[in-house]
Amino acid sequence: MTKAQIYQSAPSEHPRDSWIHLVDYWYSEKGKEENNNREPSVLEMFKSTHKKKDGTFVKDTLTEDFLDDVDVNVQTEIDMYPTSTKSRVQIENEAFN
Repeated sequence: MTKAQIYQSAPSEHPRDSWIHLVDYWYSEKGKEENNNREPSVLEMFKSTHKKKDGTFVKDTLTEDFLDDVDVNVQTEIDMYPTSTKSRVQIENEAFN
């Protein structure tokens, strides 16, 4: 996804200006260093914007269930197609959509 596409994919419950600031951070040098010099997946961005300060998700919410399902789908594809040329980021982006 391009930066512009990520700007447009802001979660409805996340203020747009905060989302843009967060995306800008992810694309900054410091943000890239924290992500091993690669663009974070949409899944990684979603997770980071939906965690509480202690790093956990709110229990018994649709967010937690949704992310559990996406994680299972990602791992299933990785396990089913171990020789795939897709990167983990690509698989996560596809599973998220």
